[in-house]
Amino acid sequence: MDYGNTLSRAWKITWNNKILWLFGFLAGLGTTSSNGNGGRGNVEVGNGGPGNILPPDLERQLQRPEVIAIVVTVACVLLVIGLALFALSIIGRGGLIGGIRLADDNGKVSFGEAWAAGVRNFWRMLGIQLILLLAGLLIGSFGLFTGLIGAATLGLGLVCLLPILCLLVLALIPLSILAHFAQFGIVVDNLGVMDAFRKGWQVLKDNLGPIIILAIILVIIGVVTGLVLVAPFVGIVLPAMAAFILNPERPNAGLLIGSGLALLCYLPIAIVLGSILQTWSNSVWTLAYRQFTGAARAPMTPAAPQPMA
Repeated sequence: MDYGNTLSRAWKITWNNKILWLFGFLAGLGTTSSNGNGGRGNVEVGNGGPGNILPPDLERQLQRPEVIAIVVTVACVLLVIGLALFALSIIGRGGLIGGIRLADDNGKVSFGEAWAAGVRNFWRMLGIQLILLLAGLLIGSFGLFTGLIGAATLGLGLVCLLPILCLLVLALIPLSILAHFAQFGIVVDNLGVMDAFRKGWQVLKDNLGPIIILAIILVIIGVVTGLVLVAPFVGIVLPAMAAFILNPERPNAGLLIGSGLALLCYLPIAIVLGSILQTWSNSVWTLAYRQFTGAARAPMTPAAPQPMA
């Protein structure tokens, strides 16, 4: 494949269809993850045990029914917000791929067209995410089982099961790559979930070399742009850190306020630049997928001169 042409066409689609940046932002919501501990920590609360670091009065206040109701309400609201963001990320991903396909075919795409593509493919795109989630849960459950067996057998079971657990964790990498190509099969080729996985496997098997080369190019570009995006954050945080280091008891308020204002000013810029990068990288992969499957738009060629009568 012509890597330079694919990268440049992807940039033209990204720059000429700025509405896709919004879908790039929404698609990027699905790449964030929680810290994995659910905020539970390692402190035991209750019964006045040694692990309880809360004052008795505060502990009694937290056990009041109205306080518990507020905590449960806040947790439910956060859960609803999380599910809404998750759904928007799936719609954004489908709308981004569908919008890129339409922009490649027609030169332009509207918000309504891209949004309709995201909504139309929502359930099948959700199916891919659920498969990845189920695989992760199964591996996590096996890891828990391995730990219990290891504890019960004084480490003997851990020695036997740990290699299997490592292989299962490593298996998530090709599964994630396969799911990445399956989503193009859903949006671009209008396939079902399992058919999209089969099509993604066929694309990977037939084009492994170009895919690896393209992935390396995008990783290098991603690392460079990531460093460029992170550099201003470092410059913003350093003055605040210096304020605490030079005077921990009374840090310079001017430095702290300046760093805070600079962070507020740069954060929207970073979000926009990240959305552009997300849109461009998805454009590259969408165009590459269309080339691999023979669905790419044929380049315009000048018409042959007609002989004069």
